[in-house]
Amino acid sequence: MEKKDFKGLFSLVLAIYDEIPESLNFKSRPDAELFSLVFANKISALEADAAVDLVAEDDGLIAGNCEIVRIGDDSGVLGIVVGKRHRRTGIGSAMLKKACADAASIGMRRIIAEISPGNKTAVKFLEANGWKIEMPGQKGVSSDSHERVRMFAYSAAV
Repeated sequence: MEKKDFKGLFSLVLAIYDEIPESLNFKSRPDAELFSLVFANKISALEADAAVDLVAEDDGLIAGNCEIVRIGDDSGVLGIVVGKRHRRTGIGSAMLKKACADAASIGMRRIIAEISPGNKTAVKFLEANGWKIEMPGQKGVSSDSHERVRMFAYSAAV
């Protein structure tokens, strides 16, 4: 997907979300206003070169998503998800490589991935893609303000 495609994708997701009966939705369903705000922020970040966001497709279905969001002047934080049936196929590595290249092209020189040390799959994936552990055993606070016991920060120079 190209950057220009995301605005339409987010609009479509929001429209579908509004049509789903609440009984079929998540337990703690965020309202459409919150979704709109999240999508508006994502679009603004993409347009301002403060993020890169890739979606991998396979036979018309979403296989994965990789996002790097700028933190500071020349760093970014990684988020990556690959569907179970698409893992170990190279899709994640391809998205990661492309996202890092795109991040470098907009001035990000260092990418960080904060993960729980218990997430062995993510640890192996990042190490297999040349990432190095940067802060072993550091305590951190997750984005939802819950303290995590330990966090590992992997980084890659791009």
